[in-house]
Amino acid sequence: MVADIAKLSVGREDYYVREVADNREEYLSGHGESPGRWLGRGAAALGQHDVANTMAFVRMFHGRHPETGELLGRPHGEHGVPAFDVVLRPTKSVSLLYGLGDAKVAAQVLDAHHQATEPALSYLEEHVGARRGHGG
Repeated sequence: MVADIAKLSVGREDYYVREVADNREEYLSGHGESPGRWLGRGAAALGQHDVANTMAFVRMFHGRHPETGELLGRPHGEHGVPAFDVVLRPTKSVSLLYGLGDAKVAAQVLDAHHQATEPALSYLEEHVGARRGHGG
């Protein structure tokens, strides 16, 4: 598994929600990304699981509860970093199996990938941290 990590910038949430593929063919042809999924302790604490819907994602991007819209902590500043985008993707050989396999094989590959992301995220939650404020 490969991890790509990038800062999310305030005001860039449109990029993430407009680029979601509606189906496997769009994704494989390069016309969109797979939908995001809620994973980890933070998502669980907020009652979120499975695929992230657009409105809930946008609310979280703005530091708000995904369901109620209630502000969680203080608002992000103009140049704030509300979160980090962590993409856990399979190696090319696994991607090829997904793309070239029939629907049954693709479903099995996707399920195996989803099962692999959970322990990877657990590792990140256990070993990676962030600070806020001066020097953070």
